[in-house]
Parts: sequence; structure tokens; C-alpha cells
Amino acid sequence: MKRMKVTDVFALEPGLKVIVEVNENGQPIDEGGALFDKFLAHLAGDFVLFPIGYRDWRKIPSQKKINVYDSIIKVTTSISINID
Repeated sequence: MKRMKVTDVFALEPGLKVIVEVNENGQPIDEGGALFDKFLAHLAGDFVLFPIGYRDWRKIPSQKKINVYDSIIKVTTSISINID
């Protein structure tokens, strides 16, 4: 089985999601966690989603971040808590 890339996440068929396991601290772990990290970095670098006029992430309007979460992150990922 080949390892997924960020481009694969964006090309997922509707209804399919990437499962991201997290540890007891809510931190993404394993391969899904690494992919999730790269996915978020890709989104953060998208100047249409997050204009470069903001010097600080905290200054970006909350509604803009919520829109990205609801329309992109939530539909492509599923968080699975892994407490060992």
C-alpha cells in the first residue's frame, strides 16, 4: 500500500476521510499525524484562504479560520483518539 501525500488528501472522493489518531494530549501521531501536519501546513500557506496581510496567526478573524475548518479540514479528516 502506498503512503498518502497531501495531494491525495485533496483528491479524496466525497465521503472518504483520512483518519488521524491522536494521543492522550490531543496531538496527532503516527503516519496520519504526519500527513495531517503537512496538510495543515499546505492550507496555512494558501494565500487565498489566509491572506499574507496578517503578521500574526491570532489576528486572522476567527470566522475565516472556522470557515476553513468547516469546509476543508472537517470534510477530509476524522480524528481518532488513541489512548494506550
